[in-house]
Amino acid sequence: MSPLNFRPASLFTFQAIFSSIFRVTKQKKLNANKFKMAYEANNPSTAVTLKYIELENFKSYKGYKKLGPLPSFVAVIGPNGSGKSNFMDAISFVMGEKTSSLRVRRLADLIHGASINRPVANRASVTAVFERDDGSGQLIKFTR
Repeated sequence: MSPLNFRPASLFTFQAIFSSIFRVTKQKKLNANKFKMAYEANNPSTAVTLKYIELENFKSYKGYKKLGPLPSFVAVIGPNGSGKSNFMDAISFVMGEKTSSLRVRRLADLIHGASINRPVANRASVTAVFERDDGSGQLIKFTR
């Protein structure tokens, strides 16, 4: 499997993913950089673009929602209460961020309605769909 590198105009970079996973100490960041360099030396890189996000009962998004297609973007804008932060929380969640960084106290609070003790389901999920930029059109999905 080839590594995933993200374009600067896209939402994340390969380094940003490693930084969020290994942000606890400097030593862990050094280990992440060593791993990244060793991995890139042994594997050719392939760029990908975030195409869309699929949400199911995640935070303020009730039921199944497909957000996209997402062109290469730098910012998410919208009026107050439109779900900008929850959209970014969904991306962070699917990329492996801890729930404590997602403005919730516990994992179950990510389910739509759980924060007011009225969850609409017993689970929530987020899927990030990327497209390879090598011209193959292959889609790569990450679900959490």
